[in-house]
Amino acid sequence: MATRIARIKGSASIRATAASPGGGPTSELAAVSRRYAWQTANAAYSVTDEQINKLAALGLSDEERLDIALITSIFSAPSIIEPLSIAVAPAVSAREAC
Repeated sequence: MATRIARIKGSASIRATAASPGGGPTSELAAVSRRYAWQTANAAYSVTDEQINKLAALGLSDEERLDIALITSIFSAPSIIEPLSIAVAPAVSAREAC
């Protein structure tokens, strides 16, 4: 796995974040990244330029910030789509199901 991560472009900050779960110099990067991911998933319209600039100031490239936004969006989409699909699905009675 380490060799696969080493081949990812811009993987230095990913490895550094993963290597320091309890503190260290990248703990602020991890905390800001988590807040950004949560906000992207739950209220993307409220993400500000200041938050994005803070991620850049902490060392994340444009590609890495885009990765966080896209991955968060992909994984949060089912939690939004599933309730909507249930709400608009036609009700099926027990007789019609047979």
